Amino acid sequence: MQSKRRLSAAAALVAALVASLLSGLSPTGAPSVVATAPLPLVVPGGQSIGVVVRSDGVSVAAEAVLVDRAGHRTRPAAQAGVRPGDVILRVDGRPVADTRTAARLIGAAAATGRPVTLTLRRDGREFEARVAPVWDARAGRYLIGLWIRDAARGVGTLSFYDPATGLFAALGHVVSDPDTGKPFPLREGRIVRAVVTGIDRDGRGAAGEKVAAFRAGSPPLGEFRRNTPFGVFGRLSSEPPPGPGAPVPIAAPDEVHPGPALLFTVLSGEDVEAYAVEIERAERQPRPAPKGILLRVTDPRLLAAAGGIVQGMSGSPILQDGRLAGVLTHVLVGDPAEGYAVYAYWMAEAAGLVAAPAGEAGGG
Repeated sequence: MQSKRRLSAAAALVAALVASLLSGLSPTGAPSVVATAPLPLVVPGGQSIGVVVRSDGVSVAAEAVLVDRAGHRTRPAAQAGVRPGDVILRVDGRPVADTRTAARLIGAAAATGRPVTLTLRRDGREFEARVAPVWDARAGRYLIGLWIRDAARGVGTLSFYDPATGLFAALGHVVSDPDTGKPFPLREGRIVRAVVTGIDRDGRGAAGEKVAAFRAGSPPLGEFRRNTPFGVFGRLSSEPPPGPGAPVPIAAPDEVHPGPALLFTVLSGEDVEAYAVEIERAERQPRPAPKGILLRVTDPRLLAAAGGIVQGMSGSPILQDGRLAGVLTHVLVGDPAEGYAVYAYWMAEAAGLVAAPAGEAGGG
């Protein structure tokens, strides 16, 4: 669950709604999005899922400080221009797809004390860095001072899927590297069943988190190769646990309004339950954007059990007036009863279930 760390309370809680007299404009002056064709029916989710991702290349998670023979602290990779978030594509010209291969090649070069040439990608650009290994007195061998990873995992929520094609959407936001905060350089990913064993509450006014275990021995629910600002999108390979029920239409953004709604998520085991929330603000967004919906948890059961919104609820679907209105994405720091959601319409568009207007940028 991503958090808004610097947030003006006035900006978060007060919206200046000015009535417009101009035809075709929303109260904020932005053109409304009105569905011009029947929207597909999708099955709402709410099931807790394990999200497992493997990187395209080997990701630099952090730099390591070494201590040389003279007792001086040094950072050879950082001094050569390598930064956390960079992706290692090749070591001395040889492709690497996992940490084991990268560590072996780096170790072989470092053992002789010769420099290692790393081919890296940063912000879509490839470049080379020549790193001179240093004898680390604590490890007793040559190192270049990097922590690397090729995979990550976490807990989220299945948002919805198309019963006709098996296309699914989850999370509602990009999967980020847990150390750098940058979008994870995805090669492939999968979702698996997860069983919620408890809620770890912070107790200091901050959001807690779901404690969940991946269900051992069960086949993956699906695979994905798209990691976008509006979530991850792929295709199911097995039936998810039971959710809210029958397929529902997707709401166009102009159909979502302030008022009561239902949030579907799991607090224990694999049982999806409905919880009352109040949509406080529905922004009029003429094009795909995050945080279109501001909502508050009003259900006393959810407030008592979790304090409101917790990490791991990202992706929980929100239904209003019998339509899939949005998908929970963020919690407000300092007030876990309040959070943001993205319009489900934007996620359906990014998933390819709704045709984007000509000239509109997709979801990545």
